[in-house]
Amino acid sequence: MAALVVFGVKIPDAEAFKPYQAAGGKSLAGRNFKVLAGPVPNAILEGDNLEEVMILEFPTLAEARDWYDSPEYQHAISLRQPVSETFSFIVETKG
Repeated sequence: MAALVVFGVKIPDAEAFKPYQAAGGKSLAGRNFKVLAGPVPNAILEGDNLEEVMILEFPTLAEARDWYDSPEYQHAISLRQPVSETFSFIVETKG
């Protein structure tokens, strides 16, 4: 089954967020994935406003975890956490 990695991000300072965006994008190089949605939400239906949302699809849960746990993406996370508030999760698709 495919796996979706879902992010919702509140970004107080867009300029400070740019290093994460660059490192996060670079961490995906050579990986088998698709961007299904993002980055700007069309409408927030419930909850706090988010400046960015992303849904990435990987062929398997193992490939999604491999990317998320990679040294390249862990470095990107270290750039994101001080400058944003993020929720993220991985979920397998049903079909």
